[in-house]
Formats: sequence, C-alpha cells, structure tokens
Amino acid sequence: MSPAYIKLVLQDYEKKRAENLLSLLLMYPTPARLKDECINVCSKRYSRKDGRLLNAFFGEGDDKSLVSKAIAKKKVDEFRPVLNYLNKDTTRPDGKYVELVAWLIDFERRPYKLGEDYDIELEEDKPVKNSEELESMSGGADEFLQELRLKEEVKIAAEIQGMGPDNPLQSANTGSDETILTNPLHASDNPDTAAQLNKYGEIKPFSPFVKFRLKYLVFSTLLAFVVFTGFLVYRNFDLTSNQQLNTAPPTGSGCMEWIDDHYEQVPCSSKPNGRHIIAVDPQKLKYFRKINKPDTLTMDDIGKVWYIKLNGKMEFYTAEGFHPLDMNRRLRPISAYIIDKYILSEKKL
Repeated sequence: MSPAYIKLVLQDYEKKRAENLLSLLLMYPTPARLKDECINVCSKRYSRKDGRLLNAFFGEGDDKSLVSKAIAKKKVDEFRPVLNYLNKDTTRPDGKYVELVAWLIDFERRPYKLGEDYDIELEEDKPVKNSEELESMSGGADEFLQELRLKEEVKIAAEIQGMGPDNPLQSANTGSDETILTNPLHASDNPDTAAQLNKYGEIKPFSPFVKFRLKYLVFSTLLAFVVFTGFLVYRNFDLTSNQQLNTAPPTGSGCMEWIDDHYEQVPCSSKPNGRHIIAVDPQKLKYFRKINKPDTLTMDDIGKVWYIKLNGKMEFYTAEGFHPLDMNRRLRPISAYIIDKYILSEKKL
C-alpha cells in the first residue's frame, strides 16, 4: 500500500472531523467506540464492494449478518492499532487498519488499487482544529456528552437486569474499554486526572458492577448508621429513666416504697438498707398494684393488665412501667396468648 493512500485516508478523516461530518464516536475515538462504530456502519451502509477490506480485518465480508457477528466477537484491544493510526502514533500502519478507517469514514476512493496514482489527491497539510475549537462548534461536545451519559445509563440498567449477553450486538456495545468522555490525545495533559489514566492515556471508568456495589455499600452503611444511632438514643433514654426512678428526691418532696403488692408513701429521710425507695408518683401510688389472684383475669383485661416472668414465675400488675423491685425489667402488656397459656390452661387442670 502506497504512503500516499495512507496519508490520503488520514487526511480525509481529519478534514471531516474538523468540519463535524463524522459520527460522535469517531470525533473522540477509543478502541471500544471504534468497535461500536463498525456495528453502526455495517447496519446502515453495508455494501459487498467492501467485502475484501472487511474480510481482511474481520474474517468475513460477503454477508451482512456474518460481518455483524464477526464484529461482535472481535476483542476491543484489536481496534487499538486503528486508534494508533488515527492518532499518528505509527508511521507504517498495516493496510487492513487503513482500509477499515476508509470504510468507517466512507472514503470515496476505497479500496486501495495497486498502480493508481494517489499523489495528485493530496492537499497541503493544514492545521487541524484543536479539541477546544471542535467542542465550540455547534455545541457538538455538549450533545456528545448528553448522548454518552444516556448511553451509559442504559447500559448499566441493561446489565443489572441481565440484558446484553442474549444479543451479540448489544454485548459488543458494552466493551470493557469504554471510557469517560475525553480527548485521548490530550487527556494526559490534565494533572488532576493523570493518576487515573490507563497505559493508553484514557481515563479508567468504573464498571457497572462496581458502581452497583458502591451504591449498595453506601446504602448499607447509611442504614447501619441509622439503626445504631437509634439504638444508642433508646438505650440512653432508658438508662436515664431508670436513674431518675432510682434516685430519691430531696427531703420533703415525698417518697414511696414498694411493700408486698403496692406502694406506700414514706419519708425521704428513711434509710434504704436494701429497701427500694423512690420519688412519689401519684398515679403509681394510687393505681399500681400487683394482682395476687391472676385466675380472675379474662380476655377482657387485655390492654388493662401487664405482666413479667421473674425467676420462672408469672407476675401480673395493674399498670405499665418497670418491675417495682427491679427497675431494669420492663413490664409487658398482657396478650390473648399469655392469658390462654398461663391462666385459662391452669383453670382447666
């Protein structure tokens, strides 16, 4: 293949790129985007006249469906030499890479014909517009950003739902080398992203699976934090309540002591000596009682009676709260199950 043809194809690519005549995938090419563009071009304008050049790269060229499947099976890294040719990183590219570019950009004089003079077609080298000028033309870069973000979201949703492997064309579009929007020719010039570049100068993205795992990890961490915080608040409130119940107020404000099955008011100056003396609670002093005859309880007492199992024995009380002799044990509301198991069943015996 003559150097003139190689230069002519590259010159046509740069000219069309500068004039915004190429697809968004070719404006900022990567190996994965080149593969995606091959699928698009094959679908839109496959022609048997390109069979020879397609066969040279993909191994198929005479049938559209076979070419599509061959593209889907092609590994992303096999498109890297094509990118090197477009980036002028090689001076002697293989002819099949040049012909593939000619096909992608719809170069009119493809394929290469031995003996044909391509020198007369060459134009004097003109400076190609830099990336900043390209991005300012007709809002092309902004449109590309929107399309790329939408495409990435669709891919992530499809992969999470199990889509993609059933369709070879969809699978091909999810190449592992897909990168975040950047110009590969200038990405390494940014010191903020230099540490994130791979060996080809492209920014390494998170895979959809990693993104899903990160979201799951963040959610789990927040949930655990909320639950743990709630537990600490509840425990602190419970301990504070117990301390208040166990702490006698100053002399003169009134105290009470649990005697047998009820509270009785006593002087706060009384020495505890093992006795449970707490501040007076008018409601408990009047209504809090231990039920000494639980066999009198019926289903009508649900919501009116509380119980606790202490040392293997059931105790029943007329109000809610803590056990009068063990302020760390809270009474529970009686239920139909408790009445049936511990009261009614005892009557039947």
